[in-house]
Amino acid sequence: MTILSVELNKLVILSTSSIVYICAGSRVTRGQTVTTELAPKILPVHMAVGNKHAERHYFPPYGFGFAGSVLSASLTHGVAEHCLMALFGDRGSVQPTVEEVARIYAFVAESQIREIGARLPMEDAQAVLFEAVVCGFSPDTGTTRTFYIAPTLSPDLQMRCHEVDLSGGVFRIGLGANEFDKARAEMSANGENPTCVNVIEKLLEQQFHQSVGGYLQAATVDPSGFYQVELIHYTDGRAIPDAKYLGIDLAGIPRPKNFKFGQRAIGDGRGQTQIVTTH
Repeated sequence: MTILSVELNKLVILSTSSIVYICAGSRVTRGQTVTTELAPKILPVHMAVGNKHAERHYFPPYGFGFAGSVLSASLTHGVAEHCLMALFGDRGSVQPTVEEVARIYAFVAESQIREIGARLPMEDAQAVLFEAVVCGFSPDTGTTRTFYIAPTLSPDLQMRCHEVDLSGGVFRIGLGANEFDKARAEMSANGENPTCVNVIEKLLEQQFHQSVGGYLQAATVDPSGFYQVELIHYTDGRAIPDAKYLGIDLAGIPRPKNFKFGQRAIGDGRGQTQIVTTH
């Protein structure tokens, strides 16, 4: 299990809505073995709505982040996104709300966990559980909203879904919540900027638990949609961003003619944001 955090960035305001940051590690373990350091755990949620006139409307993506079983969460994401790309109705060009999307994810997650868990020995059944967040700029309220999805086993498996209030600071899920709070308090006491990006990066460096590690992955959610972002590092006071994803240099990936790979890069709270592209 990884650690994932969600934070409302109070330093950046876009009209009436703030940017939400989602951050996580990328390590996957099985027992005492690290199986990969390259697992994406923060993903875009694409959706489209069709109507009887054969028109199709595509919307800015929401964000989905999880901690726990990569198998269950990945299958949930695939099935839920298929459902969201197959919507038809009278609402025309109106985007589904964040709550509606989160409840679809919760329903699909429950189905997937039941299916996988029923095929495993009883002692392995809990290994298929995961918790998650769905974030996005919601058309019903005109604000950025975050919903938390988590399993409960009493009396039977259910995936609960409720909204998270980020006005009080950071919401974190997964392994190492106490370590997260401790690191955040220490950074604040030392005059460092304890954003979720910086805290998660510090925890990944500390390797405090075998299941927490890999590469920092981060994304922002705002009225324009969901964006994977790269962190700008500072060396001798200079900002040095690079176009990488989960440690993979995008410059080495085959790309379509006349295109480059690029993504947003963010600073550590100093206000720097830019687009980083491959050469």
